[in-house]
Amino acid sequence: MHDVVHEFARHIAAEECSVVEPGKGWFGSASIRRLSLKYDLFDQNISNISPRLRGENNLSEEVYKCKGLHTLILVGSSMSYLMAVPDDLADRLQSLRTLNLSNLGLALLPESIGNLKHLCSLQLQNTNIIRLPESVSHLYNLQTLVLRNCYFLEELPKDTRNLRKLRNLDLHLDGNSRMTLAPEGTHTRGNLRFMPPDIGLLTDLQTLSRYIVSTRLHCGLSQLRDLNNLHGELLIARLDLVFKAAEAVEANLMSKEHINRLELTWNYSNITEAVAQSIGYEEKEYVLKNLRPQTNLKELGIVGYGGTSFPTWVGDPSFSNLVTLWICNCDNCFNLPPLGQLPKLKYLYIKEMHRVQHLDCSFCGSNKQRFPSLEKLHLETMSGLEEWCGADDCVLPSLRELVIKDCFALDQLKHKFPALTKLVIEAS
Repeated sequence: MHDVVHEFARHIAAEECSVVEPGKGWFGSASIRRLSLKYDLFDQNISNISPRLRGENNLSEEVYKCKGLHTLILVGSSMSYLMAVPDDLADRLQSLRTLNLSNLGLALLPESIGNLKHLCSLQLQNTNIIRLPESVSHLYNLQTLVLRNCYFLEELPKDTRNLRKLRNLDLHLDGNSRMTLAPEGTHTRGNLRFMPPDIGLLTDLQTLSRYIVSTRLHCGLSQLRDLNNLHGELLIARLDLVFKAAEAVEANLMSKEHINRLELTWNYSNITEAVAQSIGYEEKEYVLKNLRPQTNLKELGIVGYGGTSFPTWVGDPSFSNLVTLWICNCDNCFNLPPLGQLPKLKYLYIKEMHRVQHLDCSFCGSNKQRFPSLEKLHLETMSGLEEWCGADDCVLPSLRELVIKDCFALDQLKHKFPALTKLVIEAS
C-alpha cells in the first residue's frame, strides 16, 4: 500500500518536481519548478551525462528547458570529481531561488552567478570552492549561504556586508574544533584567515558558525557586537589578535542568548614572539573575563588561552545548563577553576595543561556535592600533574568514565568514584 501511495504522490507532483536518477530517462519541461539530480557523472562543463546514461539526451539542454525552475539540486558523492558551472547558467535559469551544488569537486563559480537576482539559498557544502566571485555580494535576496566543510575557501566577497537579508552563513568545519576526541594532528583550521569587513551590519544573521578575528580594518572582534540573533554554535578563532580587553567587551557575548555551543580559541604560534610578549598576562586575562557568555550555554571550549589564571565566570554555578566543557592547551595556567560547582556538567575534557601540578578540593568546588552530574572525565597530556588530592569525603557520585593519558608525573589520586565502570590509564 505504501508503494501505491508513493507512486500516486510522485505522479501528482511530476509536473512541478522531478528527481533524475541514474538509469532513468528524463526530459525537461517549462512547468518543472524543482529539479534534483542525484548523481555526479557530469563532465567538466556539466554538458553530458556519462555514456552509460547519455542516450540521445544532452542533460544541460534539458535542464535549460525548465525555464521556470526555482530549485536546482545537484548533489554528488565525491569532492574528488572535478566540475565547473556553465557561464550561462544564470542567464538561462533566471528564476532560480535555490541552488545546491554540494559534495562535488567544485572550485570556482562564474561571475555571472550574481545575475540570479531571485536567489535566496546558495549551498556549496563539501566542495573545493576557493573563493566566491564578488558578484555574490549583489545577490540582495540571499538568505542562506552554506559553505560547510569548504576547507579550501580562502576568502568571502569583500562586500558581503551588502547581503542585508542574509540569515544563515554556515562556515562550520568538522575538523576545525578542538572539542572532539579526534587524534592529535587531525585538526585543521581551513584556509579562511579573515572575515569580510563590516559583517556586523548583517544584524539578521541567525547562523554564523565561525568567526575569525583579524587586525584588518572593520574585521575585528567588535563586529560581533550587534549580532544578537545568532543561534546554535559559534567558534571564535584567533583571539590572540585581540590586544585590548575593550574589544572583548564590545563583542557583547552576554547578549547572544541563543548560542548554545561556544568555542574560544587562541593561536599564539601564528604571531611573532615580540607581539606575544607585548600582550601582558593581565591583559590576556581581562580579554577572557570580558568574553563571558550568557548562562544558557550547553557546550563551552577554551583552547590556547594565554593567561595564568581563569576568570571567575569559568566554573560559576550560574552556568546551570552547561553539559560539556573542554579546556585545552592553556600552557600558562597553573590552576584549574572550581568546575565541580557546575550542576549539570556531564563531560569534562582537560588536555595539554602542562603547568598544572596539583589538583585539590578547590577544583571540585565548595558545594556540598561536587561534580554532581559528571559522567566522563579526561585528563590528557598534562606532563606536570603530580597529584589530585582531596578530603576523605570527596566523592564524584556519577563518574562512570575516567581517562588519564600521558600524565607521566601523576602518582597520587585521592577521590572516590562509586559509579566508575571504565578506567583508562595509558601513555603514548
